[in-house]
Amino acid sequence: MPSLVRVATGIASPIVAGLVVSALTCSGAIAVLSLHNTSAHRILSGGITALVTRVALTLAGVQMQHVSLMLIGTVVAGTGFGAAFSGSMRTVMQQAEAHERAALLSVFYVEGYLSFSLPAILTGLVAPLTGLQLAADVYGALVILLALGSLLAMLRSG
Repeated sequence: MPSLVRVATGIASPIVAGLVVSALTCSGAIAVLSLHNTSAHRILSGGITALVTRVALTLAGVQMQHVSLMLIGTVVAGTGFGAAFSGSMRTVMQQAEAHERAALLSVFYVEGYLSFSLPAILTGLVAPLTGLQLAADVYGALVILLALGSLLAMLRSG
């Protein structure tokens, strides 16, 4: 994300880059802490919706070269991610027996790390060929499509 801010806006300040990363992680933590008494289904649907909104806001900020819009998108993203992560974990963990929870949690985290790292690595490999902005647009569009697909599947399953 800091590289995208630099490419889209020309601002190379490490303070701005740190602010963007901090906004993502802090808003995610706040979402997890503030939604701990909310049902997993409600958290998931709200988190997915916030994630879609975030990606759209961030991409709009990139296209308009507007740092504050990108930052707002990042805060919404962190909130959406924190909520979706918490809701997913709560949904999955309650399906396991007590003796299965440690293994399930391990698999959940491995899958989570892979779902972030592999697309980021792929985008990093594609960006020199297409440009960072186009790579970010394609990445964002795929995130939106996958999030909407998961929301639709969740709503269909009840």
